[in-house]
Amino acid sequence: MPEIRFSGFYDEWEQRAFQEKIKLVGGATPSKSNLEYWDGDIVWLSSQEIKNKYVSEGTYKVTEKSVTENRTKIVSAGTPLIVTRSGILARRFPISISLNKLAINQDIKALIFDKNKINTEFIVAEIISKEFYILNNIVKTGTTVQSVNIPDLNRMQVQIPNYEEQQKIGEFFKQLDDRIALQQNHVEQLKQSKQGFLQKMFTKDGASVPEIRFDGFSGKWEKIKISEIFKVTRGQVLATSKTVAEKSLENQYPVYSSQTKNNGLLGYYNDFLFDTAITWTTDGANAGTVNFRKGKFYSTNVNGVLISENGFANKAISEILNTQAWKYVSKVGNPKLMNNVMSNIMITIPINMKEQECLSNFIQNLDDYIIKNERELKLLQETKKGFLQKMFV
Repeated sequence: MPEIRFSGFYDEWEQRAFQEKIKLVGGATPSKSNLEYWDGDIVWLSSQEIKNKYVSEGTYKVTEKSVTENRTKIVSAGTPLIVTRSGILARRFPISISLNKLAINQDIKALIFDKNKINTEFIVAEIISKEFYILNNIVKTGTTVQSVNIPDLNRMQVQIPNYEEQQKIGEFFKQLDDRIALQQNHVEQLKQSKQGFLQKMFTKDGASVPEIRFDGFSGKWEKIKISEIFKVTRGQVLATSKTVAEKSLENQYPVYSSQTKNNGLLGYYNDFLFDTAITWTTDGANAGTVNFRKGKFYSTNVNGVLISENGFANKAISEILNTQAWKYVSKVGNPKLMNNVMSNIMITIPINMKEQECLSNFIQNLDDYIIKNERELKLLQETKKGFLQKMFV
């Protein structure tokens, strides 16, 4: 029995092999050379398109002839689908529910079962609760593509309560998933809104004034070289082992690296190199990413640093530079944006420091609100993980 149950349910859960309750049915890819198979009315899914809890649209559509003459399978609305072969299985085990009737390819398996005895939302939640076990015991890892060992999946044990309890659990997780999906959409909309604001509040190429401006400011923005307003330098090597994960009185200074996770925060250290500056990633996949760093901080050697004694190191300037820096990244071999190249980048900015301050405050407030909502999303996701651990055997 699980650790947490809805009130009124006391019976032990039934344990069975996966294949005793569920049949796996796979699809196929019709011949691309036969035009009679494609551009029909039936949605056809590939494994890359199973990303969210529910799926309804695919990149391609197939014809009825494609289904009758190939092993392409049609599944009805409300059918759970799992990806059994993909390059992303090492990170997660993708599972979705079809919203409409659709066809699937050979890398997807449909879960077919008696819906009078097994609740769809319940069985999807139970499989997700076993994701760690599946990834570590059933998924075969290759160099580029991972696959599910179907015989092992069929032998996997599942625990199933009576149908009424399944419905309760299924509805609970459906509501939780819907709440998570709403929060995800909200975060994405906020990010898109920010980009929309920045496009209108910064000058476009060739223009000297932005489309939208705060009241009380006029005059042209000026085109200026980075080296004219900043001292261009670089961070220093610091072993990760010398940093700590949590801020303390002894280790109070943030350490920033080239990573994008957690806004580049590597940890905390007992010393600092800079006080309020702009950093950019000099090497690697994130080369050219620009960030404003307020207060005292340490930066590793994979970051360049822009220092200003005249207040140009602020949020507005960093965002303006971030829209331009990526254009100057060298893509030959390992991506790079070195100090000499950064020094010569030209950006168009308001010289009036009050206008910079207004822009900085506006953008920072947007970022703070986005971060707040991202934290709420993460909390919901962690809450779901906790319930999955406690509400299933």
